Amino acid sequence: MGVSSNPAMVFDLQSLVAAVPGLEELALPFQRSEIDEIVKHMPTDKAPGPDGFNGMFVKRCWQTIKYDFYALCKEFYNGTASLECINSSYITLERMQHLASTFGCQVGTLPFTYLGLPMGTTKPKIEEFAPLLDRMERKLSACSSLLSYSGRVEYINTVLTPTVTYAMCTFKLQKGVIQDIDRIRKQCLWRGNSERKHGGNLVAWPLAQRPKKKGGLGIKNLLLQNDSLLMKQVHKFYSKEDIPWVNLLWYRYYDGRVPHTQRDAGSFWWKDVFRLKELYGF
Repeated sequence: MGVSSNPAMVFDLQSLVAAVPGLEELALPFQRSEIDEIVKHMPTDKAPGPDGFNGMFVKRCWQTIKYDFYALCKEFYNGTASLECINSSYITLERMQHLASTFGCQVGTLPFTYLGLPMGTTKPKIEEFAPLLDRMERKLSACSSLLSYSGRVEYINTVLTPTVTYAMCTFKLQKGVIQDIDRIRKQCLWRGNSERKHGGNLVAWPLAQRPKKKGGLGIKNLLLQNDSLLMKQVHKFYSKEDIPWVNLLWYRYYDGRVPHTQRDAGSFWWKDVFRLKELYGF
């Protein structure tokens, strides 16, 4: 009892189980090219760990953090990696929640709204500009129906359009967003001023957006205004103004290079802005 008798195997295991070729590759050390390929195909909107950093962050910062990942994979293969420290990420989240409750705020996620604009690592979707459109519609009050056409034009240029000026200084708005804004401006201009007069488009919208000296109504063309406002950012970049984001772009992507001869690089925001370089003169 309790003593092994070392029984002999009465069948040939090698003849019963067929060998699968190529399995020896599973025991090879991790190659850097394999790790790079995995990160390349990582989903951008999912966080691989509890720290909350999603795939987009890992990809954008890969040139900075990849050596730490290489070292971790090497230690894991050699059996020297301490996997217990991975749980410290949960402690970090608990500390974040504790700090949030201490300061009376919440632990948020991306994208979030800052100064009325959607902020995140990817280009905002059209629906994320809904709060901006809601502010415009709230300003589309009943009093605008009591104004004359000249008064409505003035109301559009001085009240409605400035509502989106800050957004146009920051983002290259999608055409769908511009169309939704123009829908509100058209409603302000052409709505009826009584139950009998329901209003209607008296002139084509492109004509209404022409300057008055060219036969239009002088309503601002938002597509042109958006490009014009973003051109200020292009001017700051080429002038090498002493601004943190300008210094970062020159150091990160164009150090010793001619910017307009390089491929598009950087975030979605900078790609949208830098595509205006042809209008700037390059």
